[in-house]
Amino acid sequence: MKRISTAVMLLSWILLAGCADTALRVNAPYAPTVNQKFIFEIENKSAMPDETLEMFREELTDQLIAAQLLTTNTDTTARPLHIVIEVAGDDNISSSVIVKDAITGAALAKYQVESHNPAPWGKPRGLIAEHTAKLVSYLLQGGRSAPR
Repeated sequence: MKRISTAVMLLSWILLAGCADTALRVNAPYAPTVNQKFIFEIENKSAMPDETLEMFREELTDQLIAAQLLTTNTDTTARPLHIVIEVAGDDNISSSVIVKDAITGAALAKYQVESHNPAPWGKPRGLIAEHTAKLVSYLLQGGRSAPR
């Protein structure tokens, strides 16, 4: 019985150690409005590989659709999101996000999302999913504390 308990504890530790740690740092807070929609563009300063960048774009699109925040480029009230991928590696992603005014293009909010996979066996898709989830959750919550 003791061996089973030890094995279960070890397996739990291994699984938890593979989870990404994602943090949010706000430079200029965002105040969400009711029914606000967004469009986005991604600037890849990190030379993230095309395949990984496409995975990031798809995951972000899926997250924004699920949150009912994505609209088309023809929606003149949509707030543009300028997302800059600053750093991207096998076990980390760092991006900055600028929320812009739909009419003037002025920056309304700025924040950074940083994700780290503490274990070498984590999958890129999992890291990307946690990263984009944090990015989208802040759009929903704004200046309120975003869940970690």
